[in-house]
Amino acid sequence: MGGTSSPNHPGNTTKICPVCGKEFGTYNRGRIYCSHACQAKKRRQNIGISEREWVWLREFIMERDNYTCQDCGIFLMDLGLEVHHIKPVIKGGGNKETNLVSLCHKCHARRHRTLYV
Repeated sequence: MGGTSSPNHPGNTTKICPVCGKEFGTYNRGRIYCSHACQAKKRRQNIGISEREWVWLREFIMERDNYTCQDCGIFLMDLGLEVHHIKPVIKGGGNKETNLVSLCHKCHARRHRTLYV
């Protein structure tokens, strides 16, 4: 049932992940990474912090914010919480705790939609 995952299906493109080197098939021509894990790893490299440092900093921020989305107030105890850069790194924001906030996935997506409008 459902769609086909055949590599020979029309419209399917084979790519190589720039992070891990794994070959993967996709219908999305804009997709670059084979997984969310590789995408996150690349993102951490782009903001100048190691994976270990990011894990520690992320946990610190979520604990500081009482595992609660700072926009809608939902309590999520880690699962579903994301740490957001208030001022994007690409626009000069850094990894200081004053530039980081805990958000649920829905509020994080909303912040990014309004950030680039």
